[in-house]
Amino acid sequence: MKKNYFITLLLIFVSLITFSQTTLVAGDLVVIEMQGDTNDGFRFVPLVDLDAGTVVKFTDNGWTGTVLRSGEGTVLYTAPTGGITAGTNIRYTVGDMGDFSLDGGDINISSGGDQILVYQGNSSAPTFIFAAAGNSSEWQSGSNDSNQSDLPTGLTDGVNAVAAGAGAGSEAEFDNIYYNGITTGTKVALLAAVASDSNWVGDNTDGYTALTANFTITAPSTDPSLTIIAPSDGATIASTTSVAVTISLMNFNFSADNGSGMGDGSGDGYIKSTFETQGGSTEVTSFFSATLPNITVIPGSTYTLTLELVDNAGASLSTAVSDSTTFTIAFPCVLALDTISTSCDALTSGVDTYNGSITFTGGNTGITYTITAKDDMGNDVGTIGGDNPDASATGSITVTGIPEGTDVDIKVVGGTGSTCDFTRNFSSLVCKPFPVYESFDYTVGTDLIASTDWQDASTSSTANNIQVVAGTMGNPFNVGEFPNPVGAMVNLVGSGSDPYIGFNATSTGTLYASFIFSPTDISTMTDTTDGGYFVALAESGGSFRSRLYIRQTAADNTMYELGVSESGSATNFDTTLSYTPGEQTFIVMSYELATNEIKVWANPDPATFEGTPGTANLSHTSSSTAVDLGRFILRQDSTGETPSINFDELRIGTSWAQVTPKMATASVSRNNIEGFTTYPNPITDKKFTISSTSSSVKQVVIFNVLGKKVFSSSFSGEKKNIDVSGVNAGIYILKVTENGKTATKKLVIR
Repeated sequence: MKKNYFITLLLIFVSLITFSQTTLVAGDLVVIEMQGDTNDGFRFVPLVDLDAGTVVKFTDNGWTGTVLRSGEGTVLYTAPTGGITAGTNIRYTVGDMGDFSLDGGDINISSGGDQILVYQGNSSAPTFIFAAAGNSSEWQSGSNDSNQSDLPTGLTDGVNAVAAGAGAGSEAEFDNIYYNGITTGTKVALLAAVASDSNWVGDNTDGYTALTANFTITAPSTDPSLTIIAPSDGATIASTTSVAVTISLMNFNFSADNGSGMGDGSGDGYIKSTFETQGGSTEVTSFFSATLPNITVIPGSTYTLTLELVDNAGASLSTAVSDSTTFTIAFPCVLALDTISTSCDALTSGVDTYNGSITFTGGNTGITYTITAKDDMGNDVGTIGGDNPDASATGSITVTGIPEGTDVDIKVVGGTGSTCDFTRNFSSLVCKPFPVYESFDYTVGTDLIASTDWQDASTSSTANNIQVVAGTMGNPFNVGEFPNPVGAMVNLVGSGSDPYIGFNATSTGTLYASFIFSPTDISTMTDTTDGGYFVALAESGGSFRSRLYIRQTAADNTMYELGVSESGSATNFDTTLSYTPGEQTFIVMSYELATNEIKVWANPDPATFEGTPGTANLSHTSSSTAVDLGRFILRQDSTGETPSINFDELRIGTSWAQVTPKMATASVSRNNIEGFTTYPNPITDKKFTISSTSSSVKQVVIFNVLGKKVFSSSFSGEKKNIDVSGVNAGIYILKVTENGKTATKKLVIR
């Protein structure tokens, strides 16, 4: 007879490449659902971890034959690379499932041999149905079926299945499947229908991975069993004074206490607990319930807990049943490391040293700590000092004299009575004075990142390192207004490395950067909305905080315009100005750390140089806050976003004057530095002295009469002898910068 309710039939056979089988025992669960015409798919939870290459076969007729889908043959699926972890919710969509009925002729269930998995279509509550070897009319449903009246009756073969712990709308939350009357070795499939459609994991748009494993029913054991679930054997538990005990117990009925710690005969017996402290006492206790009290423990101790099922007289069962676990309670760690800070000892063009400190609390508890400071090669570095957590409750651990350019791992390890084991890192500081000046005067044809001051911040797999090329950059200003570019320059284009130069990280005031650049070909730019950014100011840790964008001008794609943003896209473009590729443009960028305001000047009025900036071409306030600024980055994003750009004359400083120097010949014999003197002049022995009343850093530059820089140096202190033996005899201009103030003077070398 044909049923009117919806039924989908599924029989599952799984063939593993390893030809192994998984045994399903009492309490195990495989959850499977076969959807009808509406959802078209299988959904289930694999019982075990499945190796890559597992083959899944969906058939009927004794686990071989025709698949239970109208108009389809056998469905095979091979597990993907990486396999699937047991317990993962999986779905596999296979197309139109069609409608099936028990007796409609689509499926012929023969007597004795077929194992058919049946899903009773019911959205309100989960249903379990299965058939083992026997008559086709002999079916048993799960206890949660709300449509049991529609199911066949006549259960004469003893098959019995009960689903426990599920409710309407549950999804794969059945605690146990109990069964009896099935001969060991019989293949049985279990099915769960669910109301919820969430929490299922798939691997593509139209289909999901379908995986399960061969399993064979074994008859449930009637023998008593006892397993300690927690604490697990060999575990080290975080410092505590109380540990919970959890056990799994089957086929054992507890007696009550007869008043003397033994069973009263009302059940099989009780649990005898032996709790041993290694190197200490042993405690034996009787328990008359599977719920055991917490164990009182002492940090730093190791314990062994043994639980045994015994009869009412306290004797072991005929076949002894026990389990044991050994665990350790860790010592506490009361020390806490807090704020890390670093600072340079000096700011010079050479290799300086820096210091670092870590604040702590929770010291002076009788614990002895070992503190080490090592570089990335494992060598000791710097001098450890400051407050000692052995004797100080709070304070700062310091490491002094760390060479610039060296990252340091600080390790603090507690001795006896402590599990403290901390590792903290001091990231190397860049200890250079402002202004930082980069003329790119390196060997033509080399990679920029091969130079000492530049590193690659890119994770791009495309090399395309920025190259040092012959200097062809012109001066956007008159030689008297701004120094001519000197030496080589660099070229960036397309995607590839993103080198950066570090500088002394600053977290207050305003940071400025200036440079000359010239796009040579913008025709490759395909992103005409926000183009691409080619330079960025970043925190010392690498986070980008200000990006300068370039894009083709909408009205004329042979021209370009500039925009600024802190993010990966830009809308703040200056559409009132367009620039011509091939021409040199002088840019000044600034970032105000107090307000997070970003400004850009393009070809500013040279009358403002070394003075006060005029109105910026672009202004934008960042929505995020910069912790500090410590990197200048050249960015190669992609072919469609980064055109061919020549780049030169980079200056970074903390004032407008530091990044907008005037040509020395335009201000000979000017002195704004207090107490500035230089002698002798003329210079006859290739040495002369510079002094002032301040010990601040002094930047020394010598130009020839054509405006080309021939010498540069810097020093800290009130006085310094300068060696110019590498400079030819002639007439020069000396320029000294100190704290943003400048002194210039004609210099004669004989």
